[in-house]
Amino acid sequence: MGVLVAAGCGRVGFEATREVPGDGADVGDGSIDRPNKIFISSTATSGNLGGIAGADAYCQARATAAGLPGTFVALLWTSTATPADRVAGSRGWVDLQGVVIGDTPDSLVDATINPLRHDELGTRVPPQTFALWGGQPTFSNSCDDWTSTTTTVNGLHVVSAEASFDTDTYGNCADASRLICAETGHVVAVAPPRETGRVAFVTTGLFAPGGGLAAADALCTAEATGAGLAGSFRAFLASAGGTAETRFSSAGEPWRRVDGVRLTKTAAELIGPSPVPVWDSFLARTATGAATNIRAWVGSASEHCQSWSGTTGTGTIGSTHTAVRARLQLFSGVGCGSMAPLICLEE
Repeated sequence: MGVLVAAGCGRVGFEATREVPGDGADVGDGSIDRPNKIFISSTATSGNLGGIAGADAYCQARATAAGLPGTFVALLWTSTATPADRVAGSRGWVDLQGVVIGDTPDSLVDATINPLRHDELGTRVPPQTFALWGGQPTFSNSCDDWTSTTTTVNGLHVVSAEASFDTDTYGNCADASRLICAETGHVVAVAPPRETGRVAFVTTGLFAPGGGLAAADALCTAEATGAGLAGSFRAFLASAGGTAETRFSSAGEPWRRVDGVRLTKTAAELIGPSPVPVWDSFLARTATGAATNIRAWVGSASEHCQSWSGTTGTGTIGSTHTAVRARLQLFSGVGCGSMAPLICLEE
């Protein structure tokens, strides 16, 4: 029996500071500090940037041209440093719209708070935009430390914002891609606003088709109960009876993650007859609030493992670490003998 999972990256330690509401923090001398800015460059470049120093200069030039003060570096892997190393000693990153992207260097690199989707001008980038990222332990190419156009590099899909910004997409170092540019020098704890609404989460337990929708709902209920979540939960699964959306009502409050981040502004935007193609944020959280970048069963009109009662045939799984709705049904033809987590929504 197969198990369908995706692994996240390691952690870099960071000593927590107090969380401060508003736009800044008192640094102790009466002055107010502010969060660091982060953006995707509006222009693209090849993987030959003249080394990491050239990459930093590229980011700084984009920030300066846009009138952004401060020191900016490129969030890139090198042979000697991780992206988190590149912003060590700083804390708190927001985009040009003020949306919280990361608190500590780890959460910034994991990118599981909110998607990064704006450039240095505050313009929203297209969902299929790619930015350079580079060699992780399992993706060891970094365009020869950003000096070459003849190798490959692991690409970043901006809106799906994978945990640790990683995807299984490769790009050519000769191709034009954007950069992720992060400011350094400020230390301000940041957290997204906690919204009210119905709760949505991804299970940590794996669901094996065969028990039908009732078994899937039971897994959602068990994990919600174990995490102390009130309310009734069902699995977000398509079946012979209808799409996954038809299992829920759009008349109630919108759904939010356990950490309070809202997925869409209204329930109808998520499950209505004309759902939005890109959510406000991605799911990427378990019932306890832990970040996850795992793929989950969703199903489709033609692939639903006999309404989840069969172990033969095929089903559909999708990414839970993306704000793009279509990617929830990204991988079809998955054998029903496999196991994967579920997406659970409060009724």
